Amino acid sequence: MPATSVEHTPPPSNVPDSMDLTVVNEAPSKPSALDRSALQTHQPIQSNGAPVVVNGNSIKPVTPKKPTLQFAIQGVDGIPDDDPAALVSFEQLSDFSLADIFTLVATRSGQPLEEALAQVTFICQWDDMTALIANRDAGEEAWKKIQRKLKSILKNEPRRYPRKTMFLVFVYVGDYTVLKVDPDDNEG
Repeated sequence: MPATSVEHTPPPSNVPDSMDLTVVNEAPSKPSALDRSALQTHQPIQSNGAPVVVNGNSIKPVTPKKPTLQFAIQGVDGIPDDDPAALVSFEQLSDFSLADIFTLVATRSGQPLEEALAQVTFICQWDDMTALIANRDAGEEAWKKIQRKLKSILKNEPRRYPRKTMFLVFVYVGDYTVLKVDPDDNEG
């Protein structure tokens, strides 16, 4: 038990006689094992969402930001536009039909929808670079399947990358999983 002492201090001359000042001097108690553990690992002490005071500084518990899945669609220059203003969220993309997706990609890429745009490739820009191919003629059920896979990625990847708040997917015109061979490219 910490030592406690009480001393009576007369009030300063500018304080009325009716006020009595009592000072309690208590030796500081040792921090609990939980508090010591939190301080040693530099982790804030949890307190049901209320601010915690550590060494005189108030620490408000941080609520992690929900991770998002964002899509950078190929521009007219052939490179996906990853400018934050040009990104399309998973929620927005989920509301699109397959025809809407192809119209959006054709518009952004400058490719004619009727002639050249038969497939779109979604490539995840982290880890194993998972690729999903959407065929224009595959139908809505195939698009729903791709959406379910993308939703699964959004659900599972934050577990592997807990500090990542945004997962970026590049969207390309055509099938980017097929290696294209240039006949003019001679090695040797």
